[in-house]
Amino acid sequence: MNRVSKVIVSAAVLAVSVAGFALPAAAQDTTPACPIEPYAAPEALGALPYIDDEGRAVVPLEGGEVGPLEGLPPVQDIHVPPNGELFLMVAYQPEDTSPTLYRYDPQDFTLQTLVEPDALTALRTEDFVGGVSLGNPTFIPSTETLLFHTVVTPNGEGIYFEIPLDLWALDTTTGELTEIFPYGEGGEFSLSRLGSHLALFNFDSIRTAAPDGSDVQIIHEGVVGVGLGESVMWPQSAWLTDDTFRVVLLGESAADSLQAAFDPTLSVEVVDFDLSADPVERKVVDTIESSLYYTTRLSTDGGALAWRVVDAADNTHSSLLISPVGGDTPITVLEDIESFSPINWLTPSHLLVQGSTHDSITYYVVDLCGKITFGGRR
Repeated sequence: MNRVSKVIVSAAVLAVSVAGFALPAAAQDTTPACPIEPYAAPEALGALPYIDDEGRAVVPLEGGEVGPLEGLPPVQDIHVPPNGELFLMVAYQPEDTSPTLYRYDPQDFTLQTLVEPDALTALRTEDFVGGVSLGNPTFIPSTETLLFHTVVTPNGEGIYFEIPLDLWALDTTTGELTEIFPYGEGGEFSLSRLGSHLALFNFDSIRTAAPDGSDVQIIHEGVVGVGLGESVMWPQSAWLTDDTFRVVLLGESAADSLQAAFDPTLSVEVVDFDLSADPVERKVVDTIESSLYYTTRLSTDGGALAWRVVDAADNTHSSLLISPVGGDTPITVLEDIESFSPINWLTPSHLLVQGSTHDSITYYVVDLCGKITFGGRR
């Protein structure tokens, strides 16, 4: 439904109590129980694995110990499938521009080199390729297969940003790399909950496919990928079920993808696609009449939205709003800030936010009940 923003909370108040609200049935059936437990980083809860301050992977070790895994170059990322039965380490030797991929088994404590840097670099053939890394690495549920698109590190100077246009599969048992979509035929992707479907985002369309690249169909045409100067913003999306996904799109009035992200007058639509219907069913479940599209964030379960609105009289000041999808009246949790942007939902209930003034950057964690927690300043 269309909505009018209503300010009920000021940024001057750091702890706020707000009436609970119901989320969509697909995301959450009851109103949140307030207060919500404060956010705690996985490392603070003792969750493994994680990367310590020295770039070492902290993992379960033989004999019931927990500690850093020795013998690896600095680790940049660790990817874990839903079953938690392996840790995929992405590590860089000082002289390499492509990483080495390692597999660690937390059951038998074995370490295996899966993919050497040269094998990753060879996935792209352009003259300017200096190195290749993994973009949007995602495990297919109930498998040990990792999907990713390639990201190039150029070998020369100049401005370059990557557009995800290919798709690869890595078998983390053998290290075998399989091309699903060659460069130019892929797109930014999102995998359904059980791994039955891929949603593929391009500048002007959304397609669906099976994870092996079969059964491709176009389900939406219009502005999808939005230019942000030296990068591209892809739509916020979440899978509500294995067959239904929710995506945040610009309304039909957006005709120019290069300017749309920064136009505060354009409407934003929240759209559900039901892939079990034939043809695919498209349903607009919410509309925001004015927002800065590039600041819109959909929660990880698809149940809530956060977005930034600009003061029409003074575009140097803005406010942060949150609302359940389809809610009647959003709440403004922070306002009158020179520059304020949602960064990401840490959980379905906790949003990380960055606020900027002329001389500092402040971080906050905002929860669905409206409580604001100071997260640090620099």
